Amino acid sequence: MGKRKKTDVSRTLEVNIDPYHPQRPYTVSVGVAGTVLDNAISPQRKAYLAGQIARALAIFNVDEVIVFNDKGSPSDSYGCSLLVLLLQYLECPQYLKKSLFSLEPDLQYAGMIPPLCLPHHFMKTDISTYRDGVTTKIPGMVDVGLTKLVQCDLLLQEGIRVTVKIQNPESVSTKQILRGTLVSPNEPRKKSGVYWGYKVRVVESINQLFDKSEYDLIIGTSDKGKPISKLEVLNFGKPFSKLLIVFGGVDGLESATEFEDDDENSFLARFHHYINTRPSQGTKTIRTEEAIPISLMALEPLLHKAILSNKKHKKVI
Repeated sequence: MGKRKKTDVSRTLEVNIDPYHPQRPYTVSVGVAGTVLDNAISPQRKAYLAGQIARALAIFNVDEVIVFNDKGSPSDSYGCSLLVLLLQYLECPQYLKKSLFSLEPDLQYAGMIPPLCLPHHFMKTDISTYRDGVTTKIPGMVDVGLTKLVQCDLLLQEGIRVTVKIQNPESVSTKQILRGTLVSPNEPRKKSGVYWGYKVRVVESINQLFDKSEYDLIIGTSDKGKPISKLEVLNFGKPFSKLLIVFGGVDGLESATEFEDDDENSFLARFHHYINTRPSQGTKTIRTEEAIPISLMALEPLLHKAILSNKKHKKVI
């Protein structure tokens, strides 16, 4: 019998692109109180809550999540540090996890969380121009989850996560060397509208969220806010490029003022809008992990309307 012909199982990845704005002219950041995890009664429950938050962020193409402690410093809250770790772990492509995360007790229940299955979570057989990778001990070589390494243009120390633009992705199944260029993780979204996951950062206090030079549209969410049905415009006729939506913890966003120098009126004045996205709720409270998808869904039509109303706002950031 002759040798069996090898089958090429590689495939070109088809990604989902937002039909409203393939190259969205603004970024979406979400501020969330990490103390929501402090109130979970078990490690399994904490992991599950983090997974719910991560899936909401991913479903609505959130670009950045900022974790803060609404009851003091982040270092005083185990929930804050755990939420940061779990969000980073879930966003990371599966083929990079062993290189970027060590085995530690805080990740023992991460396997129970449903995977996010983000567009950049490729399989070995996926052919794509862009892939996330990790630098290896071989100078200039990056592991991007394929059957061979990619030779890149910059030399970095081992163990750094990078985004690579592969110059010849069709050569994966050949003997040719794969060559690539290190690019910004924002480039896939800017160039092709492909959602490339979220980045995670932590701030020392909630007041550090309100950097008007960093965000030009800031929205707070609370059951004490203005009903979203009464909100006609978001951007006051002005273009915006960096949107921040802030969610409080168990006691609501207002409780954060107890640990800051501002009084409640000064605190609320930091927001461009302070809204209630579910004024007709049937429960006494809405949990943070529930409020995030509810609010992002409710705000989406208004955001789309704001962009369409300003035809000059065409720059992709």
